Amino acid sequence: MSVTPSTLRHMRAVELEGRVVAAIDARRNANVPPEDDFVECKGRWPEKDKARQLAGLANRAAGEPVVLIVGFDDRSGEVVDPGATDPADWWQGMVGQFDQTPLDVLRHMLVHISATEKVHAFAFGTDRVPYVVKNGQGRDVPMREGTSTRSAYRHELLRLLLPSIGHPPSTLLKVDMWLNSGGNTGGAERKSLNGYVTPFVEHMGTSPLMLPTHAMRASIAYGDTVKELSISPSIPTSPIGQPRPKSPASAHGAELRTDGVVLTGPAAFPLQVHLSELLTSDYDEAKAADSIQFSATLPIAGTNRPIKLNGELTRQPLDDWYKGEGRGESWHFIFRSTGEPISEA
Repeated sequence: MSVTPSTLRHMRAVELEGRVVAAIDARRNANVPPEDDFVECKGRWPEKDKARQLAGLANRAAGEPVVLIVGFDDRSGEVVDPGATDPADWWQGMVGQFDQTPLDVLRHMLVHISATEKVHAFAFGTDRVPYVVKNGQGRDVPMREGTSTRSAYRHELLRLLLPSIGHPPSTLLKVDMWLNSGGNTGGAERKSLNGYVTPFVEHMGTSPLMLPTHAMRASIAYGDTVKELSISPSIPTSPIGQPRPKSPASAHGAELRTDGVVLTGPAAFPLQVHLSELLTSDYDEAKAADSIQFSATLPIAGTNRPIKLNGELTRQPLDDWYKGEGRGESWHFIFRSTGEPISEA
């Protein structure tokens, strides 16, 4: 079974496990229905006609990943045997029910619920809405409503399609991050992380796009640890007493402002990321990692389909300057693009 590269849409194994375990525990411990607009449960491997149900789930999620749990009966709350079916063969049969574009398989894994119970868990990307299924001699665009599926209304189709207008292809060009521990100054060593991120956004539309600062999100992951970072436009500074230089709006470029980035054409632009306080245990785990996963979400004002950036940063050798006594240390992690777009309409 082909799994979509994580550069299209990232879901870590521990995140998928967590969502599956939480859904099953909620059903068993609090009788909370595990199914919602992002989760579907099946006791046995779904038949081909259930592709419509899966497409409806994806169209409702409209860009957010959805989870399918196979081997869990949500009515009884029991883990059951789904049957002797090869997951790759099952998915190949489901793919044939979609018109041209099926869901992207982000991840498939067995999730252990207890010492004797396990279920199949699938994470699907839904970035390519709308999803259309074959229906006899025709076609259908299904939509999830509660835990049932119906055909989409026209206004729902418009909402699925409109966000793609002005949603440009984007590439993460480079990331530089420094993991810092202060030198011996007689007090507690301060540990932090800071760096710069450079995406390229291929905006070819006639109207400006706004990427608001307050909605930007970024995180790093290493091992089983995930840390949220602050992220904002990296606006040039000026000498004390001098006015801050302004990045002017251009007919073809990016304007960096405190409230966001305004795009009036294709451009690469710098963002800064920061994490001011790191626990010693987190710092030690991060500096021992050979690589760090970086991800960022840059929402576009007026749409519900943000630009998503992902990259794997590799650790560089410790610079000789930092090896002296009392100087602290600064570990450098970098990412350099291969030139492939990682966020597409």
